[in-house]
Amino acid sequence: MDVGLRRELEEKVGEGVRLTREDGIALYGSDDLAWLGGLGHRARARKNGDAALFDVGPLAGPPRDDDSRPGPSRPDPRSVGELRAALAGLSPRALSAGEIHRVETVSGADASEILDELIESGLESLTAGGAEIFDEEVRRRLGVHATPWADWSRIHRLAHDKGLWTVCGMLHGRVEEPGHRVDHVLRLREAQDASGGFRVFAPLPRRQDTWGAPGDTAADVIGARVRPATGAEILKAVAVSRLLLDNVPHLRVSWAIHGAHTTQLALQHGADDIAGTVADHDGASEVGGASPEPTRDDLLDAIRDAGLRPVERDGRYAVIREYAGPDPARRDAPQPMRV
Repeated sequence: MDVGLRRELEEKVGEGVRLTREDGIALYGSDDLAWLGGLGHRARARKNGDAALFDVGPLAGPPRDDDSRPGPSRPDPRSVGELRAALAGLSPRALSAGEIHRVETVSGADASEILDELIESGLESLTAGGAEIFDEEVRRRLGVHATPWADWSRIHRLAHDKGLWTVCGMLHGRVEEPGHRVDHVLRLREAQDASGGFRVFAPLPRRQDTWGAPGDTAADVIGARVRPATGAEILKAVAVSRLLLDNVPHLRVSWAIHGAHTTQLALQHGADDIAGTVADHDGASEVGGASPEPTRDDLLDAIRDAGLRPVERDGRYAVIREYAGPDPARRDAPQPMRV
């Protein structure tokens, strides 16, 4: 990246100017992770100050590679209500747009009617499942037959119109190019401009033992396992996503999926939210395997050592407790950057 473009991007970020597709591709093209992280952190600080949120309670599972698995012809709203009654104080987030789309297809009911029944029974949010990379050519090469963007976005927009907040995400790290990732995030940004209902974005790497789709011509995919994403690649996706997705309040990383060290570094590259307890999912084996679930003290130490102030939240993103910020006496020297 030439000096002029670098300076231009720094000025845009400093002034809060919305970045373009070309800007996003240029950012992905930079190998200066410290510089990218600094820009991402600057955007994160503008939006969330020095607060780093965490939640150690049970959460719904993160996005899956494929939401097309067999399921019921129609969800039973009673199960949502029973779950809410059993887990008082939690925010039921049990279904994805992909699952609701499948119910539409099988039952003949429309998504609006299905959502109304679920909301009446206590549903408060939708997961990000089925997001993948939205580019249809990439999805074809991956052999993914999940819900296309038109239906995924339509169902989330309906949920937003009905007062629900939802999660958006991106599974990255196989055959897509940086431009596909940028386009994915910009579709979400445009949808958020229209409805405002996405509360958090979760960029997740694919697991290492995923095989290429039949007929895939990518030399690094056919007949071979895909290598796990490196910490640097994960941090770059966090930083660029935070810089582009300027209208979604929070960017979440997962201790179990990203690992303890990458999670802490992500807080300095644009992330502001840690999921402490995550259900089993395809991403959990990347980067050498899932990390053990953290204790509250683990999360407090990680956040403080990143130079931030821990804030515990509930499933609705309401503050439960604010903690004291970093303790300068805790560390004799800055912690090494391990990516």
